[in-house]
Amino acid sequence: MPEIDNELLEGFRNYLLNKVSEDTLRDYVNAVVKQEWPPIKHSHVKAWRNYVQYLFSIGRLSWEEKARYLDFLKLPRSERKVEEEVPVPLIIKYKEIILGSELGDLYYLLLGGARLEHLVRMLESYAPEEVVKHPTGRFEPRLYCSRLYCRYYLGIRKGSKRVDYIYFPIISDSLMIPWMTYRQLRDYLNKRLGIRVKLFRKFVNQRLESLAEQYNIRLDAVNLIMSRELSVTGAHYLNVRDWADKLFKLYVEWLRRNKLI
Repeated sequence: MPEIDNELLEGFRNYLLNKVSEDTLRDYVNAVVKQEWPPIKHSHVKAWRNYVQYLFSIGRLSWEEKARYLDFLKLPRSERKVEEEVPVPLIIKYKEIILGSELGDLYYLLLGGARLEHLVRMLESYAPEEVVKHPTGRFEPRLYCSRLYCRYYLGIRKGSKRVDYIYFPIISDSLMIPWMTYRQLRDYLNKRLGIRVKLFRKFVNQRLESLAEQYNIRLDAVNLIMSRELSVTGAHYLNVRDWADKLFKLYVEWLRRNKLI
C-alpha cells in the first residue's frame, strides 16, 4: 500500500481541486483515509489510482512504482463494461456524409479521436508554425507532420479534461472547415447530418487499443493520443510521445487498408 500521512492527504485534496466535483473529491479522500487495501469497490479503486498519480506527480513514487501500482489497481472484472465494437461500415457511411457536406476535412480530424470541443479550440487558434515549449521540455512548432499523420500541440487544461496533442491523418491541403462554435458544430453534425459524433472517439480508442496489443505498444501511447490524464515529464514523456507516434502511424496504415481514408 502507498504511504499515507496528513500532509500527503492535504496535498491530495489540493491535487483533486478542479479535477473532480466536490462530492467526488470528498469520496476519494475518504476512501484513501480508510486505508482499505486492496480496494474492492469501483469508486475506491478509482480513488487509489488518483492517489498514486498524485504521489508520482510530487516525486514520492518512481515511474516504475507508479506503473506497478496502476497495473495492480484494476477495476473489478464484474464491473467492467463490455463495449460493443463500432463497425467499420458505419464509419464509412459517416465518411461519405461528412465529405459530401461543407465540413469536408473535419472527417479526418474526427478520425484522430479528439473531443469535438478540443477540435474547435484548435481550429479557433490554429498556428501551425508557432514555436512553443512542449511537455517534453523542447521548443518545437505546434504542428508536426510525417508522411502519414500530423500531431498538433494544443496544450490546454479544463478541469479533468485536458489535451496536449491532437493527432489526425495527413490532409493534402490546409484545413478547409467553415468556422462554427462548438454548439453549432455539434448540432450540425448530430441534427443536420445525423452523425453520432461520440462514436468516432469510441471507434478510434478501440482500434488503437487493438493495435497496441497486437504490436506490443504500451497503453500509455493510447492515453496520450486520446488525451487522458498522463502524469509524466521530461524523458519519460518523450518516450510516451514516441510510442504514440509509432502507434498512430500503424493506425493510419490500418485506416488506409480498410478504405477509411
